[in-house]
Amino acid sequence: MKYWVMLNGVRLGPMTLDEVRALPLQGSTPVWRSGLPEWTTASALPELAGMGCCDGDTPPGYQPQPVYPAYNSGASSGYNGGEEVRPPMPDTYLVWAIVVTLCCCLVGGVVALIYSSKVTSLYNQGDYAGAQKASSTALTWIIVSAVIGVVSTPILIMSQIAAGVMESLI
Repeated sequence: MKYWVMLNGVRLGPMTLDEVRALPLQGSTPVWRSGLPEWTTASALPELAGMGCCDGDTPPGYQPQPVYPAYNSGASSGYNGGEEVRPPMPDTYLVWAIVVTLCCCLVGGVVALIYSSKVTSLYNQGDYAGAQKASSTALTWIIVSAVIGVVSTPILIMSQIAAGVMESLI
């Protein structure tokens, strides 16, 4: 069985039971092993309690690390350690959405703005796949809006020139 230990703010592991027993553990030292739903203290594990490794009080200045639920992407890595592992937040493309809304295509830009604004809230709710999809959709609408703006601008300019020439001939 493999163990992980949080010692002086550093996560150590995987280690064998003998390696863990050789560490200067306190009773309140955070420990995790397979079969545990989350981190616990060394004194709470029967294999470590009473072995002489967990005697004494908490060291001065020790701050226990907060325990967060682990991110589960559907693939089992075998170890979650009780620590939160979050993928990076996808890009919101908010600045680009604003630029294409103001400069290129109002309708497509507004749709891009809507999807851009969804990315952060979906990510904070733990919906990482939804955040990635919103980010990708925002980028798609930004590209479509920019292409529409680039293609339509010369056409609009040419039509204005043509209208001016026609007006001067009349």
